[in-house]
Amino acid sequence: MTWPVMRIGANYLLITFMGLSLFPGVAIHADEPAQPFNVPAATQLVLEKNCVGCHGPDSEEGDIRFDTLATLSLAARLDLLNKAQGQLFFGLMPPAEADQPAEADRKILLQWLNSQLTGKA
Repeated sequence: MTWPVMRIGANYLLITFMGLSLFPGVAIHADEPAQPFNVPAATQLVLEKNCVGCHGPDSEEGDIRFDTLATLSLAARLDLLNKAQGQLFFGLMPPAEADQPAEADRKILLQWLNSQLTGKA
């Protein structure tokens, strides 16, 4: 019974390692003041359709909200987006019992997350 827990733990370690090794520039500039932040319309639709229902004003599952991204400091926003990318990449979000996003929506979200975390469009 401990195998799934160990596997999830290993996934989080892998995500952390990936974040530190693949995106070193993000950590260096994370204390900079947040610049004006805008979520592209297609990404905003995906977030509203698949994420904000559980991570929004009516429900803050895991104390996470995606409707307030623009109000977060740069460091807090990057931390949240890094966690979201890992959860989405490893198929942990949305949970298995929830409606799953279309593959095109998942791709839009992953590409946007990657662009935010790497600074590359």
